[in-house]
Amino acid sequence: MLPYSWMGTIQKGWIAGIAEKISNSLQNQLKENGPKLVASITNQNTVEKIRPMMEEEVEKFLREKLPAQMPMISMFIGDRTINQLKEIFVSEVEVIFPMFMEKYVQENILNNSSLNDQIKETIEKTLVASIPQIVKQQSFRFLLILLLAGGVIGLAQVGMSHLLLN
Repeated sequence: MLPYSWMGTIQKGWIAGIAEKISNSLQNQLKENGPKLVASITNQNTVEKIRPMMEEEVEKFLREKLPAQMPMISMFIGDRTINQLKEIFVSEVEVIFPMFMEKYVQENILNNSSLNDQIKETIEKTLVASIPQIVKQQSFRFLLILLLAGGVIGLAQVGMSHLLLN
């Protein structure tokens, strides 16, 4: 079935069918590879990569935000205490970060029923936008080939008729 009807309107049902097949396939692949995805996000190397950022943010919190919120604490906390607290907070975040990420990925990516609908809608919009250009390009090539083939056949007929008549 062509993507256009005789009147030039896009056949949305045809495109929706393709988009649904693609989104279902992607969703199945995501479910099959979900444990690998979770493992790659929550592995120790990932946590080590974000450790400098965690240390920076925890230190900013302890040196700037905490004293602003609780000025009395800043009188009792020195650099040594801040460094100890920072180490405690960062090590705790290293423990809970993988748990949070695993739960988030499981609930919001792998087991999200609306994600399949969003993927289907995005694919459908992309197909609706790109199919007219593809059809125009392909039909232009096809017409050019037909024109050249018609010219060759016409020249062959003229040549054959010329040979037969002479």
